[in-house]
Amino acid sequence: MVEFETDIPTPDGAMNIFVVHPEEGGPHSVVLFYVDAHGWRDELRDICRRLASVGYCVLLPNLYYRRSLEWYPGSEHGFVFPRREGIYHRPSAERH
Repeated sequence: MVEFETDIPTPDGAMNIFVVHPEEGGPHSVVLFYVDAHGWRDELRDICRRLASVGYCVLLPNLYYRRSLEWYPGSEHGFVFPRREGIYHRPSAERH
């Protein structure tokens, strides 16, 4: 298996992307794998590797590149956003 990270230029700066595909037997169909709300983490890389092991070229872009280019290896929750009133949580008085 071949895997690497590369950068894609965007108007907001370079977006890093994880790419994995089988060594032989190409061309390979492409899977564009979007991250979930928790962001980049090792579990997603593992899923990409599993897809590549059955013949796909998998691209995992860091959709949060404007905030961070880092992975959070071993993190159970991946990327953690700061809490902001009214955006990421409701004030405790509104919870029922």
